[in-house]
Amino acid sequence: FFKYLPRRYNQAKDATRVLRTVIDKAINERRKRAEDREAGREGGMEETRGNLLDLMMAVHEEGTWCTQELLAHSMTLLVAGHETTSAMLTWTLMELGERPDLLQRLRAEIDEVCGPFHPSSSSSAIDATHIERMPFLRSVLKESLRMHPPVTMFSRRTLKDLDLGGYLIPKGWHVGVSVYTLHRSPALWEKPDEFWPDRWAEGQEQAKGGKEGGNERVRAVSLGGGGAGVSPPRTPTSVHRAAAAAATTE
Repeated sequence: FFKYLPRRYNQAKDATRVLRTVIDKAINERRKRAEDREAGREGGMEETRGNLLDLMMAVHEEGTWCTQELLAHSMTLLVAGHETTSAMLTWTLMELGERPDLLQRLRAEIDEVCGPFHPSSSSSAIDATHIERMPFLRSVLKESLRMHPPVTMFSRRTLKDLDLGGYLIPKGWHVGVSVYTLHRSPALWEKPDEFWPDRWAEGQEQAKGGKEGGNERVRAVSLGGGGAGVSPPRTPTSVHRAAAAAATTE
């Protein structure tokens, strides 16, 4: 009887089942395509370069991953490997659209490093050598992640009994951590509801912590660096920065 109730748990199980079906189909199609390519059959020769799924399937075939691990990693990439990045860039462009002063400052930095943008010229193209020379771009993206985290909550299972602020959390319980709440807490951040990229400028210590050294721990957890297994961007990578730079260039 209970399995027919429209409870969130059952809805999550149904959604997981659909995702697994999609991934199974993709894996089977890639395997068949590889077999056709090896046999030289028509329809199997159009792809000669492997993609990320091919690489993960190769790891599975080598015996490093079991089938469940292959499915788990594939599902993680499907759910969190691209949408989180696009969400971060969307929020970043929205914030810059509401702050023309910051947008002009960012464009000035990009022009200084890459040269003025001309659609017909390759000299102004953005590449990896430019990214590390754009500190303000990095600050903008980190502030975007703080204000609009792509994943607003994650959970961890306690490995032993834990006393947290006078509350006992028994071993084996799952504890939810609200990233959004950490990001907007006045006890941890100056001007928590203001888009303020300069808080991340080198030498700035604008995040308030309760104890000495607390700032770095808070920043590590809130930006996804508090432990393994957090798939969304922990800090803006070169890919994120290059994409944002290209998107904000006239």
